Amino acid sequence: MYRHASRRCLLRRTVSLALLALPSLGCEIFAPSGCDAIIVFGLIVRVRSAQTGAPAGAGAVVTATEGNYVETLVGFDGLVFQGAQERSGVYTIAVNAPGYQPWTMQNVEVEDGSCHVKPETVDASVLPVGN
Repeated sequence: MYRHASRRCLLRRTVSLALLALPSLGCEIFAPSGCDAIIVFGLIVRVRSAQTGAPAGAGAVVTATEGNYVETLVGFDGLVFQGAQERSGVYTIAVNAPGYQPWTMQNVEVEDGSCHVKPETVDASVLPVGN
């Protein structure tokens, strides 16, 4: 019985030491050497009124499409929309904002970088309905 308990204690110590060593290994377990473990959005879309330049993305739905892949971008403050996390490709961007005409742009390319994708910023200037 004493021997069995001793093995269990040794196993616990070994596992505990291994877990304590993980943070000292840095991000290299999760990312290539020299790269950080942040997530980079490949697409950044700014939605503005073509007439005034004011943010026009409140309530907008912004999508990125590449073949069968479709993603609804996440909006911040009625102006900036982000998506395609660490995903390269050639996209079609569509903006549908209330009170504005639909807007699209094709062939928006997000390239791979050495650690992360290279973000592509798109300025969508939307026209009010009736113009």
